[in-house]
Amino acid sequence: ADGKTMLAGLSGGDLYISRNNGISWAVADIAVVDDDTHDEWEWFILSEDGTVIVARVNNDCWISKDNGYNWKKSELEYVEELSMSSDGVKITAAAYHNDSRSIYTSEDSGDTWSKRKDFTDSVGFNSGVSSSDGSVQAVITTLSVDNYIYNHIYISTDNGVTWNEKKPVDKRYWRKIFISPDGTEIIAVNDNEIYIGQYQDFYNDVEMGTYLQLPESEAKFTKNEKYLINNFKFGYNKFEQDRDE
Repeated sequence: ADGKTMLAGLSGGDLYISRNNGISWAVADIAVVDDDTHDEWEWFILSEDGTVIVARVNNDCWISKDNGYNWKKSELEYVEELSMSSDGVKITAAAYHNDSRSIYTSEDSGDTWSKRKDFTDSVGFNSGVSSSDGSVQAVITTLSVDNYIYNHIYISTDNGVTWNEKKPVDKRYWRKIFISPDGTEIIAVNDNEIYIGQYQDFYNDVEMGTYLQLPESEAKFTKNEKYLINNFKFGYNKFEQDRDE
């Protein structure tokens, strides 16, 4: 978050790291495989100060707790999604590990893991996110049934220990989900709509609201409080009821 630490993984090559805002770069001392030409770097997640780094390469996750000087391979296999608190202490991973698709949490920067929730083998994971302190977390699951992809959002408000499913009012293909740093608001995005939920809206037993990007004259329901993003006004803060598609 401070911009000092940057990472760049070459396709079929080394991992490069900069600790001075990209002024100079060095090859990270991380021996993933004997032949670097087989390394495929997929994504990186860093703590706010860059001390804790998680790098996914070749379907494995490697973790550094000292700004990329030393690395350790995570015991979790096939991590699909991962989120981290701003200090890098709390990490939540959605992974296919020991023939089980599950959500795991760590409270020591990935040294040890606890399984929190199991899913069926056919479930995939997409877009795991966390508030700054790690107390509020969310993950999107995907499930293909009869050639149709179903998505559900799971929410945790206790540091990833327990998870509750939040079903939309109808079938939607969720693309991404975001949590505000303080964990009080969640934004979920599908192909053509934006959903916004404040703390109690998402975490209580209330259906998620819909926020269509439509002119006022085309709105299908009564206006309430509107939201501003970068001074752009869109949508309506109202929960969806008997929506006419």
